[in-house]
Amino acid sequence: MKDQSDTTVPLTGFQNLKMCRIISPLQLLLLGLGLSAAVREGDVRLVGGTVSSEGRVEVYHLGRWGTVCDDSWDMAEAQVVCRQLRYPGARSAVAGGTYEQGTGKIWLDDLNCKGSEKLLSSCSFKGWGITDCSHSEDAGVYSDLCTKLMCSILLWGCRYLYTRKIDITVSSAQCLHQLATNFSLKWLQKEAGLLFSWLLPGDPTFQTPIAFYEYAIHTGDKILEETCLRYLAWNCKALIESPAWSSLSSKVVSALVSRSDVIVPDEAFLLQGVEKWVLAQRAASGVAVLEEEETLLGLIRFTMIPPEKLYDIQFNSSLYASQEELYRAGLIQGYQFNTVSFLKMKNHSDVNSDSYLPRIYTASPWSLEVNFTTTSRQTYYNRYNSYNSYGGMSYNMAKYLETPIHNSALFKSRNLGWAINIYQSHQECQNNGFVCDSVPAARLYPQSRQENNIRYSNRLVHVCDDEYVFHVQDFKNNLAMVPTNSTTDQMYPCHTKNYLYRFVVRPEYI
Repeated sequence: MKDQSDTTVPLTGFQNLKMCRIISPLQLLLLGLGLSAAVREGDVRLVGGTVSSEGRVEVYHLGRWGTVCDDSWDMAEAQVVCRQLRYPGARSAVAGGTYEQGTGKIWLDDLNCKGSEKLLSSCSFKGWGITDCSHSEDAGVYSDLCTKLMCSILLWGCRYLYTRKIDITVSSAQCLHQLATNFSLKWLQKEAGLLFSWLLPGDPTFQTPIAFYEYAIHTGDKILEETCLRYLAWNCKALIESPAWSSLSSKVVSALVSRSDVIVPDEAFLLQGVEKWVLAQRAASGVAVLEEEETLLGLIRFTMIPPEKLYDIQFNSSLYASQEELYRAGLIQGYQFNTVSFLKMKNHSDVNSDSYLPRIYTASPWSLEVNFTTTSRQTYYNRYNSYNSYGGMSYNMAKYLETPIHNSALFKSRNLGWAINIYQSHQECQNNGFVCDSVPAARLYPQSRQENNIRYSNRLVHVCDDEYVFHVQDFKNNLAMVPTNSTTDQMYPCHTKNYLYRFVVRPEYI
């Protein structure tokens, strides 16, 4: 991969594809489709269809788009339109009223095509703008999407990208994705979307993932949108500390703060980040948009903030005076969570709502970081097991973490010990009484009996080269099979073997 700074986003469909810097075979692909960068006299387009290959026919004349009347409209005319748009042919000629009505001029009426014309305007007709029709009679077509040859070329181009015989840039990934979007090729759109995950990491300015997310919103690709937003959520601490944070739209900030997979040191840090964003918007516009601020602050989980930090908010927050009612409600909710028993709260509130669920908090005492590169060369000892290394061969490595049994202040003095193990071979797993489907495998295991009304939705966070989070996974039966660079299971690439494991404990009421 090269040229990650290339963030030009083609947002206007085929008209901008010529601007994309794509090299063979994609150049051949685009040339074969006959895409043009400028609208020309006599061009046609389809409007109002559910896919790009159907819709109301419009033709370009004297600098304006206008419609076509369905008088004498049949398959000969439809074939000309579809072939002019570089589709293989027409499935049907669609009468007026099928798609939404157009506006402005009705350019063509009483068309009489032979079916072999290269342009619709080459057929005989009354004359430009001469008609007795209304827009309820606007003609349409339904075209064949692609030939087997075209689909083969598209698939070949996509597969060629995956061989890495050509450079994959931001522009080339977006151009291929835009091509798939415009042709409604869902399978190619999905495959092209995978290219974005290769390009998301490694940009400390966050301009690339933000541009990708905005592009995903524009194209309506929900899978790509989630891919981009997940990366921003997992790397939220670095994002908040970057200059890009203050430039985000309120919708992006809201989408992030709504998520439970946001990785931050603690909830107080996230609150400070939201306040930082709000103050930046006030400084830029000179006014406070109180409703927007209330929406964002309302997404903060005050229940997850320890009482001592809750108390400090009224003195330290720059927004407290202007949003005092909202803050007071959050503080009361937080104090109740930390002082009232689970059973009593359960009778009066939904303790399983997001407001009462932790995110992925990395601050002490809820997580422990293990350097995988260092660990693979060292031996650890805990009070239960000891292991040695011989001849460069690593055996089971163990660490120990102690947390409160829950983050409510009611349990502050009651701790739970956690054994942390990383198994490098199937034999190590077998020696400890279980089978690993793959290795390495990570284990996070409680050392004492758990409370009946508390469960642990723990996470294993993978950090690449101490720079960015590239994968997060759950523990199933206290065990997580770790994806490596040789697998396709990790969410984003890490092109180094110098990465960290962060074991995160997440208690929840049930």
